[in-house]
Amino acid sequence: MMAAVKVFSEQGFAATRVDDVAALVGISKPAVYLYFRNKEELFKAAATFGPDQAMPFVRALVADADLPSDEKLKRLLEMLYAEFFDGSTGELMPVIAETTRRFPNVAQFFRDTCMCEMDEAVLGVIREGVSRGTFVATEMSDNVALTVGPILALALRRSMFAGLPDREVVDIEQARLDHERMIFRVLMPGDQASG
Repeated sequence: MMAAVKVFSEQGFAATRVDDVAALVGISKPAVYLYFRNKEELFKAAATFGPDQAMPFVRALVADADLPSDEKLKRLLEMLYAEFFDGSTGELMPVIAETTRRFPNVAQFFRDTCMCEMDEAVLGVIREGVSRGTFVATEMSDNVALTVGPILALALRRSMFAGLPDREVVDIEQARLDHERMIFRVLMPGDQASG
């Protein structure tokens, strides 16, 4: 699957040919079609590869009744940053964005299968924290875009300008820590969030 991620991330959805993926893997084009009906299905599998690998971890984390909600949220944010900046999802961000207008069914598939489940996990942990008294109810406890949106925006920004000679260099780890601090200042006002 990483071969498909590589080819799609380098060439984009429209320019990628199934032949290119097959050649990189060292198999024939018909062999690819044994597993995927068409290029769209291959791209869907590539686009969801990273999230599919992460979801068992996410489900187990969310289900862990002994883990405090703030620790769950911190680990979810760490996982999201890792996937969007070091994983296959980050590599495919520009291609996923490209598909939004030209191939809306592919973008809708990604949103409906990956993003919705991740969004629900984040919101579920925040709501759990509110019900446990760890977090306070705020706009953030019902609006996942306020929590996850900055990650997507930074990932897209980085991928959009990566080829420019004077591109801005963002310290992703520092951005993650700053983002996490902002979230916890809103959800845990007072001394709890000062860490």
